[in-house]
Amino acid sequence: MSNKSLIILPHISVINANLISGPLTWGFPPMTAFLGAAHRLMRLRPDLPFKIDGVGVVCHEFTPQASKAPGSFMYSLHLSRLPLNEKGESASFVEDGRAHMTISLVFMADTGEEYIDAEREGTGYAEIMLHTLQGMRLAGGSIIPSCNKEPVWESIPESLEDQQTAFRKLCRSLLPGFVLVNQHDLLCSHLKEMREKNPDATPLDALLDICALHHAPPAEPGESWTSCRRYPGWLVPLPLGYQAISPLYEAGRVKNARDNETPFCFVESVCSLGEWKSPHRLKLPQEMLWRYAEDLDTGEYHTVPYTCNNQL
Repeated sequence: MSNKSLIILPHISVINANLISGPLTWGFPPMTAFLGAAHRLMRLRPDLPFKIDGVGVVCHEFTPQASKAPGSFMYSLHLSRLPLNEKGESASFVEDGRAHMTISLVFMADTGEEYIDAEREGTGYAEIMLHTLQGMRLAGGSIIPSCNKEPVWESIPESLEDQQTAFRKLCRSLLPGFVLVNQHDLLCSHLKEMREKNPDATPLDALLDICALHHAPPAEPGESWTSCRRYPGWLVPLPLGYQAISPLYEAGRVKNARDNETPFCFVESVCSLGEWKSPHRLKLPQEMLWRYAEDLDTGEYHTVPYTCNNQL
């Protein structure tokens, strides 16, 4: 057996998760939220004899706390009502969109040289991770404890064929649901096509063109208008991480920073293209996993697919 194992924490209910996923989009939380939760989890349990090498998320249900008026395409977020101040006025606050969701978390555990038996030790470690996670915040939301599904520890076989067979069995517990995968290559190829006609096209133009719903007039009299997207599939904008827009300042140099003991840097959000896929359409568990990739020289801090050797 390999030194890699999968830990599945199935059907976790989260309420009031943050759905403002970036400056350009709102909806399902970005992968940075789940990778951050995995990092926090391992810091809380340093006694576990493995490290988390990759994180995946399967969305089973997502209910944004938003609505739109009849006949309108604009959504309004359902915001919390804060208590009135001493003057009887509403206190000013930053708009915070919320959503309720049910997800399954998939972790790639690297056990190093130690072999962990799934039935004798692995299941116990998975239960410890689930118990620890229930006392944390996930994407800014609160986790509702549930005993309907038991956590799973599954050792990954050495051969590729055995990995595919084992993953097909695991996928049954992840259905119905959808996995967020990266489609950055599709965005790059579409941008290249657009620049053949318009050299001034930007990556944002390509992203909007892919995600937009295009309406076409009827080809023949009497026919109706048609609506379609550029490519098949459930393609969505995807916040990937952050890009530095300032030098890295020494700790305590920037006023009003949250932490005066850590070096500080101003950043902006980086957005790309993602796609929601059903788990049964994937062949290997690595296809649904994400990890961090950073470059201190260029100031890039991204989430990338687990199988990607270089950052985007």
